[in-house]
Amino acid sequence: MYYRIKKIFFFTFWAPVFLSFCYWVYLKNLNGWAAWAAAPIMIIPFTFSAIYTFIGIILIAHSVNRKNFSFKLTTAVLFAGLPILVVFARMIILEIQRSF
Repeated sequence: MYYRIKKIFFFTFWAPVFLSFCYWVYLKNLNGWAAWAAAPIMIIPFTFSAIYTFIGIILIAHSVNRKNFSFKLTTAVLFAGLPILVVFARMIILEIQRSF
């Protein structure tokens, strides 16, 4: 079962980044209040990214326990978690800017 989940993960790990990019392009084409009204649509790719990251961390932990660590898997997890990482980085930058 682990190998099936790992294969599915490797086949679809790019999906959260692709969804984030598509939604971001859609939001950039909206003007004014329409962008603010449509902004909650970004919850979908961020949630998808968080789920993929969580599954990837479980896969990494399982591979470490089997002494079969894979750099490819770690890279895939970081790529799948990129939208969430960007949001966290932006939140940290905004908090630092507010403190000064």
